[in-house]
Amino acid sequence: MRCPYMERCQSPKEQGTGPVYQRRFCLQDCTGCARFRLAGSWPVEEIPLWLRPTMMVHADWLLEQWHKGARKIPASMPKMIPLVLV
Repeated sequence: MRCPYMERCQSPKEQGTGPVYQRRFCLQDCTGCARFRLAGSWPVEEIPLWLRPTMMVHADWLLEQWHKGARKIPASMPKMIPLVLV
């Protein structure tokens, strides 16, 4: 599924890894993209570039924060994301 946020998202425009992310996530399977996952709660333009499409654990943690009342994504990557091993 092609990503509906591709034109407004910063990640596929980034030099270096941008084209790789675009082929893998934007044009093929956006459901596996951390940025796509967050775009349902935050405008994609507000999702900082530090959140790469492959950072699903971070996206899940940020969504958890959203449900707890957070309405802003940190400007820099949080120092530690608590991991729950299943």
